[in-house]
Amino acid sequence: MEGKHMKALWREACGPTPPGFAHRMKNAVMAQTQHPARRLRPALAIALGATLLLGSAFALERLGLLDTLNQTLRGSLLPQAQELVKTDIPQEAKQPELAHFQIEEALYDGHQVYMTLRVKPADPHKTLLMDRNAMPAWAADYRQTGDEMTGQSFAEKALATKQNLVQAWIEEISLSGETHFVSSQASRYEEDSLLYTLSAPAQGDEVTLRLHLLATDIYQPIDEDAKGTLDFSIKKSPHIKTFAATPPLDLPLAGITLSLCEVETTPIASYLSLRYALKENATPLQAVNFSDGLWADWLDDTGHPRENGEFELGLETQASGGVALVQSFGAMKEAPEDITLSFYNGMTKERFDQVTLALSPKEDQ
Repeated sequence: MEGKHMKALWREACGPTPPGFAHRMKNAVMAQTQHPARRLRPALAIALGATLLLGSAFALERLGLLDTLNQTLRGSLLPQAQELVKTDIPQEAKQPELAHFQIEEALYDGHQVYMTLRVKPADPHKTLLMDRNAMPAWAADYRQTGDEMTGQSFAEKALATKQNLVQAWIEEISLSGETHFVSSQASRYEEDSLLYTLSAPAQGDEVTLRLHLLATDIYQPIDEDAKGTLDFSIKKSPHIKTFAATPPLDLPLAGITLSLCEVETTPIASYLSLRYALKENATPLQAVNFSDGLWADWLDDTGHPRENGEFELGLETQASGGVALVQSFGAMKEAPEDITLSFYNGMTKERFDQVTLALSPKEDQ
C-alpha cells in the first residue's frame, strides 16, 4: 500500500513518465540482462557517467574525426592516421520522421571503426534536438558550460520556442549480422544539429555497418516513424600489425592460465587482447577472485598502468568458461618487443602475478 501511495504522489507531482525516457531506461536494463557477463572495471563504473558528460562538456574547437576522439587517442596519433580518414562516404538511409542522420567521416583501422555522425532536425523550426545522455531538466548549454543544472533547460527552451523536444541517438550497430552497443567518444551541439563521434569493434578486410537510428519526441510513444537505419561500408587500413606472446602461461598467484596475449598496433591506437581461465586446481579463494573479476594492467616502462583509450571496458565470459579482456590504448611509435602485465582483483584491488612476456610479429610465429 505504501508503495502505491508513493507512486500516486510521484505522478501527481511530476506527471507521467515521458515514453522516450522509459524507452531509454528499458534499453539500459535490457543491455544488462542480455549481456550479464560483461562487467565494467569497478572504479570506472562509478566514474563512467561523469566522465562521459564532463569529458565532452566543453566545446571542441576542431570538428574533424581525429580531433573528436578521446584525449588518450588524440594525444598519440601517428602521422598516417589522417590518411585513414574517409569522407564523402556512400551511404543509404531510411530516416526517422523527425531527424536526418549522416556519416561525415569514418575510418577503419582493422580493429575499430570510428565515425562522426551528424544529426539534423527534419524541420529546424519545429524540432529541438537533445543528445542521448541529456535529460529534459538539464541546461540546454550543458555541453559548453559543463553544468547541467544552471541555465535554461531543454524543456524550457522547447516550450519557449514552441518546438518539439526530440532525443536522437543510435540504439545499436550491426556488423555482419552481429549486434554491438555503440561506444560514444564525444558529442557536441552545433547550431541546430548534433555531432556524435562513435566507435564499434570490427573484423575483416571490409565491413558493412548498419546503424539503428532513433529520433523520438520524448513526450510521445515511440512508433516505427521514430526509427530508421543507415548503411555504409568501409575498408580496413593496411597499417595494422599484430604481435603475440607464446602462451599458455600459468599464473600461480591468480590461479589462472593465460591462453592468449596479443597486441595490435595501428596509427590510431594499440589494442591488447587477453584470454584466461581458472585452473582446475585453483583454490576456493582464487575462484572467488576470478568471480569478482580479474583484470590486467599493461604497465609502462616506469611500472605504471598505461592510460586506456576507451571509456567502456569490460570482461566478457567465453563459452569455455574463461574470460576475454580487450582494451585500447594510445598508438605506439615503435613496435613493442615485450609487454608487462599486472593482474589484480577488480573489486578488492589485491594484486597477484606480474609477468613480462616477449612479443614477436604474429606472421613470424
